[in-house]
Amino acid sequence: MPDERAHDREVRIHRRPWEQALHAFERYLRDERMLAEVTIIYYVSFVRGFLAHRFGDGPVRLSRLCAGDVVRFVQRQAALTNSLPTCEIRAT
Repeated sequence: MPDERAHDREVRIHRRPWEQALHAFERYLRDERMLAEVTIIYYVSFVRGFLAHRFGDGPVRLSRLCAGDVVRFVQRQAALTNSLPTCEIRAT
């Protein structure tokens, strides 16, 4: 019996230009790298944020990416993460 989840992944509608690139990356991770599903979810989540930040609703031109794009995104993510409230655990 065919895997229905695989079929569902193939019929996705790409609303933004970067979603097609993201879907291809997800297929690559699953089919070529044979990564665990939890790893794929983590990688795809991170790359989704990067592509959305870098390209927005414009065309995806991977050839225009540079190291600075990645550095700026990671710095932005780190700043967002560091601004979240934290809980302190104290021994009483």
